Amino acid sequence: MSATVTVLMACDDPFTTRGFSEVVQQIPDMELTVTIDGDGLVDLALELSPDLIICGATVGDTDGFEICRAIKADGRIAYALLVFLIAHGERENKALALQSGVDAFLTVPLDPEDVEAVLAQASRLSLMRAQILQGDVRLKTAARDIEQIVDLLVGLIDSRLPGASRRGEALASLAEKIAARFEIPGHLLPDLDVGARLQEIGKIVDPASAPRVALEHRPACNGPAYTVVSAAVLAQLDLLAGPAEVVGAMCENWDGTGLPDRLRKGQIPLRSRILRVLVDIFDRLEDGDLSQAAEVLSQLKGQGGTLYDPLVLLHLQSVLGENTGADGSSANTQLSVADLREGMVLAEDIYTSSGVMLLARGAVLTEATLEVIRYRNHVDPVVSGVSVCS
Repeated sequence: MSATVTVLMACDDPFTTRGFSEVVQQIPDMELTVTIDGDGLVDLALELSPDLIICGATVGDTDGFEICRAIKADGRIAYALLVFLIAHGERENKALALQSGVDAFLTVPLDPEDVEAVLAQASRLSLMRAQILQGDVRLKTAARDIEQIVDLLVGLIDSRLPGASRRGEALASLAEKIAARFEIPGHLLPDLDVGARLQEIGKIVDPASAPRVALEHRPACNGPAYTVVSAAVLAQLDLLAGPAEVVGAMCENWDGTGLPDRLRKGQIPLRSRILRVLVDIFDRLEDGDLSQAAEVLSQLKGQGGTLYDPLVLLHLQSVLGENTGADGSSANTQLSVADLREGMVLAEDIYTSSGVMLLARGAVLTEATLEVIRYRNHVDPVVSGVSVCS
């Protein structure tokens, strides 16, 4: 498979532009567009969808650092390899460029070998992009490329599904907070983060070329079935095997009725259980408005113990601050089992650490129910306390 590499160069120095063009002309499958319009560079990039963008500290009267930040902030073109033109010894500009999201540098006057190296890197990324779109990502790559690969994939998803980048970041942030409550080890968190950001890739893969194993499991289910395709795509890239495992179990149900392997309860990776709940909530939000998340969560609680891990729901509720009053103070009181008293009214369902629901919200505690709760707490602890109405 070959792919044409689209290059966009923003430079108003004729000598530098000519030197770069001479190298490009010697390499097949290269399309170069040169502009001196810094103000219109981002719009031009959106039109061309370039694999490589070359930019300097100034383009006409426009600040090049501002241009770089705008490119990396737009998920539709953020995947492009962003290379900054810099004079030898310009340490301050180099530091500013790195802070602006620049991926690599070319020193002026240009060395043809350096230009060839940058074009080769852009060519490899362009090929990866084409392979991903066709559901074929059987690639070998070095560990140092993982961050760039993830950024490429995020940008690619966002170009097809506007807003996917923001959703992924929000998912990753909430997932990390829930993971902290479960005390998930730190070395397992990067796969959770990448999985959250890339789980939608199955939505943009052509079904006719998606991996066969994924297509076999695409019948409708209660969960996000596209994640089975996403996992099959990611699994073909060696460095994304971990995130692929996390994403691959997102369509499993707590009661064992999900896809693709009918896993149940603790057989489902905890990180997958976390993402499953979050994705199902985000799918129900209007315009990604997180202020509605607590309300949507309340709608999902009835499926705790069937589709969802009840403890994940409980921890997410706490993270979202569902019980916060209008004045910002807590509208309910969180107590330990030992502090419960007869006559108290439950503000939320009580779950044990294994996911067993002991009592539903709204129930009035009696001596008999307190005895049951205290007994079960000894053998199957209520780990997150009990919320009672104030």
